[in-house]
Amino acid sequence: DKKGKTPSRLLLATIDKNVELDFYDDEFDMDLFPTSNKKFKVLAIEGEWMKIEITKSSKKEIKKETKLVSLSTIQSIKVVE
Repeated sequence: DKKGKTPSRLLLATIDKNVELDFYDDEFDMDLFPTSNKKFKVLAIEGEWMKIEITKSSKKEIKKETKLVSLSTIQSIKVVE
């Protein structure tokens, strides 16, 4: 592999799945994730980064945005329905 480590098969199995992410307390940035819901969809994993989709809903609209998260900031990952 080019740079960095290859993600594990377990980590790669989360791609295209809805997951609940728990971040280390000092790593979770409420400005980046202004939602009480820590459920996201994993779009891709590349090297040390996870690309996730965040769904924000209000009374008027549902908005989706993507963010890059460093894998080192994630404490645990749980696949959810």
